[in-house]
Amino acid sequence: MAEELNTVLQSDAELTGTGDFTVITDQADYSPGDTATITASGVATGGSVTFEVDHVSDPGPDGIYGTADDTTVDLGGDGHESWTVVDGGEGDLDGIANGVIVTEWYVNPDDSLNETFLLSASTNDGQTSYTSFTDGASYNLDQYKNGPDISHLDNDGDSWVNGNLNENQAHYYQGDFVPYRATLSDLSHGTYFLTIEYDVTQSGEFSLDYLGSYDASYVTGATHEGDLYPDPKGDGSSPDSELAVALSPIVDAGLDQTEGTADDIAQVAGNISMFDASLLGFALAGADGDFGTADDVYYLAGNGSWGDGDEAMVTGYATFISGAYALTDTITSEEVGDAVYHFSGSLGGNSQQSVTVMFDYSGPEGADAVIAWGGHIATNQDWADSANPTGSPYHMRLLDMEAYKDNGDSIQVTGTGNQDRSLSRSAIVVFNPSIEVIKTNGGVEDLDGNGDDAGDQIVYNYSVTNTGDVVLLDVTATDDLLGAISLSGLTDEDGDGMADDLAVGATATGTATELLDQDQVDDGSVTNVVTAEGTDPAGDPVEDDDTNTVPIDQTPAIEVIKTNGG
Repeated sequence: MAEELNTVLQSDAELTGTGDFTVITDQADYSPGDTATITASGVATGGSVTFEVDHVSDPGPDGIYGTADDTTVDLGGDGHESWTVVDGGEGDLDGIANGVIVTEWYVNPDDSLNETFLLSASTNDGQTSYTSFTDGASYNLDQYKNGPDISHLDNDGDSWVNGNLNENQAHYYQGDFVPYRATLSDLSHGTYFLTIEYDVTQSGEFSLDYLGSYDASYVTGATHEGDLYPDPKGDGSSPDSELAVALSPIVDAGLDQTEGTADDIAQVAGNISMFDASLLGFALAGADGDFGTADDVYYLAGNGSWGDGDEAMVTGYATFISGAYALTDTITSEEVGDAVYHFSGSLGGNSQQSVTVMFDYSGPEGADAVIAWGGHIATNQDWADSANPTGSPYHMRLLDMEAYKDNGDSIQVTGTGNQDRSLSRSAIVVFNPSIEVIKTNGGVEDLDGNGDDAGDQIVYNYSVTNTGDVVLLDVTATDDLLGAISLSGLTDEDGDGMADDLAVGATATGTATELLDQDQVDDGSVTNVVTAEGTDPAGDPVEDDDTNTVPIDQTPAIEVIKTNGG
């Protein structure tokens, strides 16, 4: 490695020159191999500017990068020699002598990763201006739009988007998992801490109540089967690692926020998925609020699951990088969740919950990784009709990312901060599930010619109709006297290989027979109830019943015979 040569540039008094000369770059952060576009304005028409890009090791006494007192360092890479461009001349990319010079600088991969640069520009009449840019790790948050058509088309604009969604771009249901992905760029070898936050309530109404798998609502048999699958990398690849989502204490406790009561909610199990990096577990920053320090606490998941006996709780980054711990503890998902989630606000108003995911990157220097997860849309069934937020209430965001090398040195992370994506309430489709069951009979069949008596038969006919606006799944009919009724006309609407679903407007039918016993004949009628049940695609139950009474003709008779013995 080249010998480091530290120099201090001009004083701040020389920074502004005599005019309004400025220099800027088209981005604040670049990736290795990018080209930075540089614009110098306020140049004397036809004048010249000399540019130079140097590495910065320290922002200098003023603590601000991009000023004259920045301390620069020579790391031995190419491209740090000065170059001069004449306004309107060769090298001025706008090609016009107009007092503006546009030029470029190649962000050479040989020494750019995780570096901060100082760009200096000096005119031929003595003015100088500075700016700063970086080449550090960064992230970008996307959510998945699946088009507006509730028939689940795969060609109506389904794609990852770096923005907010409304009813013209997406359709989701209560109980769905909205897919999210973060593209993590310009990574170098080390350990990263990514903090995810989501809105739990808005104005006391539940929004996104917990995390899960990014594809939970798109796999075979799920709500959005038929929509284009949300492929996080776009190449069909499988995750390189997965981390089971820890149980949220808010969900565990339910609406009364007391665990062990009737309103506790069963959280759907799910995973956070990582492509081109390795998920380790969840992390707490400790009292100092910074990761990579002695008071960090890490919950490491071993094989990616909780409660298998290969977990560990590790305190301090130095302990973690030394390997002075063993994955021998049994730490349950509930124990992890109680420890790692940070809740803020009030459930009766606006509230948020955050968690920090910990992962290792060991791939090519300067390459990318992708992390994907789902956000569960709260249901009125779970939250006692308190999941009716208005506006754009479904917010998922990235709060921050920090990173450290195996020796504890900080890895430069730039361009992060709060990235927020919202889903409008107007994109939530409200189900109107309905089912109707009708039971009829043909009366008692006199099988022996002796009128209605024990051993005669009743034939029942059943019809079950989907009278709502959404497919019904796992449809059954049960007679309280005869048990389960076999139905014909059910189909496999959810693709699980079972013909037990009922399309909108469809009717399934069945028959059953009953042989009279003497008690029923004595009662003079037979009354029984059939109940039809199913669930809508969000898993909410729907049912109907019908009561049927069959009269029995009673023919009382008595015969007396008198005999004598003579």
